[in-house]
Amino acid sequence: MNRSDVLVTMLDTENLEGRIFVPVKYLPFLRTSKEVLIKSENNQISAAIKAIIPAADRQSQSFELRVSLPAGANESWTSGELITATVPVRAPQETLTVHRDALILRKEGTYVVVIDDENKAHRHLVQVGEGMKERVSIQSDAIQAGDKVATRGAERIQDGQTVTIARPNA
Repeated sequence: MNRSDVLVTMLDTENLEGRIFVPVKYLPFLRTSKEVLIKSENNQISAAIKAIIPAADRQSQSFELRVSLPAGANESWTSGELITATVPVRAPQETLTVHRDALILRKEGTYVVVIDDENKAHRHLVQVGEGMKERVSIQSDAIQAGDKVATRGAERIQDGQTVTIARPNA
């Protein structure tokens, strides 16, 4: 046995940490983030960024990102488990979004049905952008934040038709 031989390795199984190696080109976008989405085979959580180690590996051109898994994560996650992370790849920007179910896909374009103050439906052509989970960004001069959009049955609604807005069960 030599002085430099490892005798023991300590592992804190109560406070798990994720180590993610991220390409250097994404470092500026992570500096403004507070969390990243972490996935394994059977789990998915949002984990707080604990540390950004801005020393790039020369060969892989990546840096280390450390995240703290929430308390109790050790019940469904294990040390040494392979994970993937969703990290921002560009600067955040404000955009108008709608639920994916609001989109009406046609040969001539993609539409969203807006319901005005008199409960009349108006079909508007939109440009669809990036999406995340059930929301998707749209661009349209005719649609503003706060407008009511149809998400169920919109494909059957005619332009100018009066509609009844269903209230979700409380």
